[in-house]
Amino acid sequence: MLNTHKLLYIMPDVAYLAELLPGKKPSTFTISSFRQINGEYMDDNEFIAENIFKLFKKIDPEEYQLILPDFLFTNTIVSVKEKSDAKIKEYLTEKLLPELGISVDSHQTDTTVLTQYGDITKIQLSALEKSLIEPLQISAEQTKIKIKSISPLSWSIKSLVSLEPSISVIQIDSMLYVALHYIGVDQANQAKVDEVENIYETIKTLKGAEPSIQTIYLLSNELVEEKLKEHLSDTLPIQQLASKQNEDNKMPSYVQKTIEAGMRTLSISDYPVPQFELGKAPEGATIDVSEDEIKDESESDLPKPQKTEPIKEKRPEKPEDTSKDGEQEEIALENKETSPPTKPTRPDLTPEKTSKEYEDEDDEIEALLESLKTDGENDDGKTVETETKSQPDKNRERPMEKASPTTPEVPKKVIKNKDQTKIMLKMVFVTLAVFFATVGIGIGIGLGVLQLTQSSVPEESIPPVIETTLSPSPSPSTSPSPSPTTEVNKAELSILVVNATTKAGYAGETADKLTADKFGTVKASNAKGDYTPGTYVLLNEENQTLITVLEKTTDLKLSYRSSKETEDPKNEHDAVIVLAK
Repeated sequence: MLNTHKLLYIMPDVAYLAELLPGKKPSTFTISSFRQINGEYMDDNEFIAENIFKLFKKIDPEEYQLILPDFLFTNTIVSVKEKSDAKIKEYLTEKLLPELGISVDSHQTDTTVLTQYGDITKIQLSALEKSLIEPLQISAEQTKIKIKSISPLSWSIKSLVSLEPSISVIQIDSMLYVALHYIGVDQANQAKVDEVENIYETIKTLKGAEPSIQTIYLLSNELVEEKLKEHLSDTLPIQQLASKQNEDNKMPSYVQKTIEAGMRTLSISDYPVPQFELGKAPEGATIDVSEDEIKDESESDLPKPQKTEPIKEKRPEKPEDTSKDGEQEEIALENKETSPPTKPTRPDLTPEKTSKEYEDEDDEIEALLESLKTDGENDDGKTVETETKSQPDKNRERPMEKASPTTPEVPKKVIKNKDQTKIMLKMVFVTLAVFFATVGIGIGIGLGVLQLTQSSVPEESIPPVIETTLSPSPSPSTSPSPSPTTEVNKAELSILVVNATTKAGYAGETADKLTADKFGTVKASNAKGDYTPGTYVLLNEENQTLITVLEKTTDLKLSYRSSKETEDPKNEHDAVIVLAK
């Protein structure tokens, strides 16, 4: 029996089931079979019990390692001012976990020491709420399925992500999952693929808070990659981990890479991946779903292996499935990024023309062109008669076409078609003649007008340049008049300083200068908008006196901009200083 491993991914709107074979090198795996089962498995970050039960009924009762989305877990990195294991454990159990509302009764917890520098210890804390996985427990017991362990999605790709501070972006169906990596995993977020712009702001915020972040590691399709590079190329370099999509491979390359990396990560003991137990279901708890519902649901997803019946609900345009290859299910027929289905063949409404018929029609057109040159004055009746006589062979072929039992009878009106062709050709010749005549007349008129214009130019009096010379009276200054000088009461002003650079703490340093100069309210934050390099002051109305005071205090050259809605949408501050250089 082959030593295969099985991974089960359950995401909000899709489930992946993959069986992997060990490779020749240690801790390498290749996917031997794959299923995608679409469905709504979560609602408001909770499992839908009936749909989880239906999913478990569709898969074989074997042992699986389960991967779930990050938002179902508590994943965070905390710093503890302790060194001994006993002190660290005491801090976690008596202070940190109670503050987070986590206890042994309500959650499974997993803690790992990541680094120790001096008296500071960085600890990875992961937790999974027990009540959240009750639908999984009940469904597994009713269907005899075993879950070896449960792990978060972003942790499962640690074998691909460098140990340096970085950010990962993983695409699973219609969702993007983002996480901050540094030995452990922190700051997990998610967004829909069609709302990828939300990812830009998340990554910029993470970069502003952690300047040491080096790279964005990406597992997604090319469209997401292009959009991220377009908006984040100035923030962080992006490294695509998935290979270019192979047309022969109907599984998306980024999905394949994610699954193979997941199995590799779980097989390497050096990666301290949180692995939680499924546990037992509450005593007497069951999920009631009728067999008819399960059968109907399964018809809308993937068939069982070796089953060749058509999927009627998902592919109504396909009248019947004539394929006899039982392995077609292993390449995920329901995958949204697979090649489009072959359209059913429809009988043509008109019989196809033979090569002889096309040659005959070419001869007819040549004959028409010749007749227009030599006998353009003949009436239509004569032309029709000549053409009809010149096609005896073609007319004899028609009865054979009508006798064919598979070709519908469509009579061909040869005479009418040739008549129209001649008329159209005559119209083309007439149109061309009129066009050339019009162009010739237009050119003649244009030349005449041009000559008249040139002959009349010398007669016009050209005013000398000196005629426009004005008396040397002083001209008024065109520079805008400065705002009236008013005294600035710094104690009553509220100033916001935003950092639009990658320099950590830049806004805080500038805010400290303003506070030291006795400005009333001073706040520092990361910039929300995009700016060209420079330093700016955003005001509702230009106030040169205030700008001068701010420049003197901050030792910056500030350029005035009129709109501060992006950084101060609620208009809570009198001025916003933008540090973009």
